[in-house]
Amino acid sequence: MAISQPMMIVRYLHNYIKRNLDKDLSLISLASLLSFNPSYLSRMHREVTGVKLSDFICRVRIEHAKGLLKHTNKTVTQIAKAVGYDNCGCFTRVFRRHEGISPREYRALNKIGQED
Repeated sequence: MAISQPMMIVRYLHNYIKRNLDKDLSLISLASLLSFNPSYLSRMHREVTGVKLSDFICRVRIEHAKGLLKHTNKTVTQIAKAVGYDNCGCFTRVFRRHEGISPREYRALNKIGQED
């Protein structure tokens, strides 16, 4: 089965997002990166994946944050910044909405290592 151009673009986009979580990942900046119209990029992502681009970005950020909470001693504020949230309170609200508990509660329940 051949990979379509939209699939290749979405793969590239996903790789870029995963490598740049601490950067501006707004629809406008991502569309500009690829020289696409923002609404076209958003629609393409939804058609290829079935998921809104903003939901994908949020899920990747939360999953990365969960790994940092489990395996590092970084503060919640440091982790929030590392995954692209300038406001720790906003990060905590989003994390709680997705996971049902706060980042600190998640860490207490899942702490594995003591690395930095």
